[in-house]
Amino acid sequence: LRYQVEISGITGENFTPTFITPMRSTLDIVEYRDSHSSAVSHRPGVMRNDVLVLSGPLPADESLWQWYKNVSDGLLDKRSASLIIKNAEGDDIQRFYFYEGWPCGYSIYPLTQTWRCEIVFDKMERA
Repeated sequence: LRYQVEISGITGENFTPTFITPMRSTLDIVEYRDSHSSAVSHRPGVMRNDVLVLSGPLPADESLWQWYKNVSDGLLDKRSASLIIKNAEGDDIQRFYFYEGWPCGYSIYPLTQTWRCEIVFDKMERA
């Protein structure tokens, strides 16, 4: 399987992450008890999404770095992204959408000419 990542405002053929962390979303468990019963029941609580980590060869343009810099300078620059899973022929087989995301970490590895960007998203959907 192959994949493609699209982030609004980050374009170009040079943006080709070669590594993506597993996507994980969990719900907190909230315990409650009705006034009529002594048994404890459970309800879903707050949804938590793991930080999505992308890494790959250094892109030719500065758009990913500029996005991180905007946020680190205090501009809350939230964006949407898509992860497209493709088969061997290059056809789309699954899409995941991420909303209200912003970079929370950025690393550059000069010796290997690679980068790593950590992005936190408020919402994740599977299409």
